[in-house]
Amino acid sequence: ARKAKKPMVCGSDAHMASLVGLSRNSADARTLDGVLKSVREGKVKTEGHYMSVGQIMEWNRKRVIRSRDSIARYIRGEYSQPKKAVAGFLLRRFVNHPKNPVWLAVAHLGPPVAFLWSGFNLLMHY
Repeated sequence: ARKAKKPMVCGSDAHMASLVGLSRNSADARTLDGVLKSVREGKVKTEGHYMSVGQIMEWNRKRVIRSRDSIARYIRGEYSQPKKAVAGFLLRRFVNHPKNPVWLAVAHLGPPVAFLWSGFNLLMHY
């Protein structure tokens, strides 16, 4: 938006009720026309913050539970031993024991490792 010199607002792609309100826009306006005018004039205040590790864990667990059968079929069909046994075990543990310290460690380490990996890949391609 800045590069294109367009007004900026923020949005949320909340996947759970606990994520609603993490980002928000505020304008000093009382009508829809007033809000639109504030957006055009760049007078909208944006604020927000990232999900907590607990919210990330909850969201991922719900996604895995919804997809558990598909994930298990993929593991059975695509993985060979011992990877198949380990992946199946980890899937069952994650679904049944979400507060396990291993999952909490993965949740804490995942974002920085992903950031470093993305940076490494970017450097390797340029």
